Amino acid sequence: MRKYPSIRYPNEEESDGVFATGDVVIQEKADGGNFRFTHERNLDEEYHTDSRDIVFGSRNVEYKNLQDESKQFARPMEYVREIVDEQRLLDVQDEFGGALTFFGEAMVPHTLEYDWENAPGFVGFDIWHEDDGYWLSHTEMERAFEELGLSTVPVIDIVSAEAWDEYDVEVPESAYGSVEAEGLTFKNYETQTFSKFVRDDFKEKNKKTFGSSKNQQASGAEKLSYQRITNARIEKQIHKMIDEGPWDSLKMEMMQPTDNHEGLPQAVIRDMAEEEGVDIFLNERFEVDIGEFRSITASRCAAVLKQMVQKRNVQEFN
Repeated sequence: MRKYPSIRYPNEEESDGVFATGDVVIQEKADGGNFRFTHERNLDEEYHTDSRDIVFGSRNVEYKNLQDESKQFARPMEYVREIVDEQRLLDVQDEFGGALTFFGEAMVPHTLEYDWENAPGFVGFDIWHEDDGYWLSHTEMERAFEELGLSTVPVIDIVSAEAWDEYDVEVPESAYGSVEAEGLTFKNYETQTFSKFVRDDFKEKNKKTFGSSKNQQASGAEKLSYQRITNARIEKQIHKMIDEGPWDSLKMEMMQPTDNHEGLPQAVIRDMAEEEGVDIFLNERFEVDIGEFRSITASRCAAVLKQMVQKRNVQEFN
């Protein structure tokens, strides 16, 4: 199965084609986990089993058999299996003349408070034609998911590239709860390029810092950690380590690196550096003891992870 590409921000080189020509399709950016599925006949024989026809995968991991499937994605997998008929899936592929990989959001709790009693287990947002190597247009994508019996993320608007400079980007209320949506995605199926917009408070930049106000942050290491490493950033990486591997549930062992994966503190610091490194180097004016910064950040990661583990245990008990 194809892996879904990392969607960049509009000012980055990978997004150059989004606003170049044709139409820009604006979708709600849902707050869940990147998820995909296809029919097993599209994959090598090692994926063929007698126990299932649909093969699932997270962003980075394809589940070769039922034993490999992550418990984190039990909700979307059960939802898709209940709704999607194997023959209907094969018929949709035949309609489009080749193997298809279906991408969408696994609707599992992350940051936003969705209406979980009514939210679907999975919502589609793109389909890749494996044989011919292109993204189906948004109308083709919506029709294919509809034929499978699955819903798709809402299309907020469709704007011509020529009119883009005059378009006022606004993030609406989410279709999945009484909260503002995480953000928007901008997709140009003519140029086959995508981009995204994530509202500032979700990106953590303007959120209240954890554990200390600015006037209590004595050292540069404390300032850097408390201002740039927020609860939301730590929680985001915890969810990512479960969604994309190597962990299938919350546990304190996530603090330590494994053979092929970073530990939680390293993943959080890398996320901060990738998203805000340029801004930090250009605009901050304080000295930082890097060792102290790593120590403070590790302690805060452990505290947030411990709180999430305890909350999970209480929920399971009830």
